[in-house]
Amino acid sequence: MDKLLKEVVRKDDKKLMKLISKKIKQEYKEILVTKDYIICKGQSPIMLNAHVDTVHSIKPYQIFYDQKQQVAWSPQGLGADDRAGVYALLKIAENAKVKPWLLFTTGEEKGGVGAEAAVKELDIEVDMIIALDRKGKNDAVFYDCINIDFIEYIESFGFKEDIGSFSDISILCPGWQTVGVNLSIGYYQQHTKQEYLSIKSMNKTIAKVHEILENPPKEKFEYKERRLSIFQPHTSLNFYCYPLYNGEYIGFCELCQKEKSLKDYTDTCPNCGLYRDEVGTDVFECGECLQEFYSFEDSPINAVCTYCFEEAISTELYMVDSVTVVAYIKSKGGE
Repeated sequence: MDKLLKEVVRKDDKKLMKLISKKIKQEYKEILVTKDYIICKGQSPIMLNAHVDTVHSIKPYQIFYDQKQQVAWSPQGLGADDRAGVYALLKIAENAKVKPWLLFTTGEEKGGVGAEAAVKELDIEVDMIIALDRKGKNDAVFYDCINIDFIEYIESFGFKEDIGSFSDISILCPGWQTVGVNLSIGYYQQHTKQEYLSIKSMNKTIAKVHEILENPPKEKFEYKERRLSIFQPHTSLNFYCYPLYNGEYIGFCELCQKEKSLKDYTDTCPNCGLYRDEVGTDVFECGECLQEFYSFEDSPINAVCTYCFEEAISTELYMVDSVTVVAYIKSKGGE
């Protein structure tokens, strides 16, 4: 097992921040170190992101490594979420021909403390943000970033789109209006003492990120954010395919609990084949922001979209001129 990886995994957050600062000064000239984040200005228009904190109160003092299987774990909880990402950023920075921007944050497990501070304090212009903070070996999570061209670009490097609930880029991308993705970095069973890290999967992602850095897009992808839709209450499982204001579609299946960006309208879930219920569906213009949204109502009175509802009301159930509507809440499926 790599000596640097052991060092990264074993240190507490403050000592790790000091280690990162020391290591990164060998590769970068422009570095800003704060209590909430470390940011390094790169030559590439691509930013890499990882967080230093873990959910474990005790750092691993026993680390086991199966050399044949290339798997590491600890009885105390390895903390590879996201120490594997921190290690990956340091190795990529060391070997990259054109240095990417780097952002190491604190407090991701507490709601993105470091990411919030970075967005508030910094005005950053990069073409994309790549977080290395996802379980598994080839997942790509885009959260509310729905640029189809960007999704296809990332998938061309061997990743597959999946859904997730939160990571730093959930804050960074809308804050800086930049496309972003969270990529698998090889850990499994995160947030438990049974967590383990596949060194092989981690190294494959590191290699793929090098490929991305060496083959950046010719043009900057536009940041396009998902607009949540309004639905009437329902009890049966359903597949929804609703249009976005940019002419594309988002499909959501209640059976397999997955969202999928789509270029064309379809009645059937592309994953499991679930067919939508026989109910009326229409597109309406929001009376407040004038954006289009999707509704089951034939003619909702003074209809407004979810975003405009949230400006006035914080609960999940709303009433508008006696028409009951429910804001669509996307499923919580890990990081």
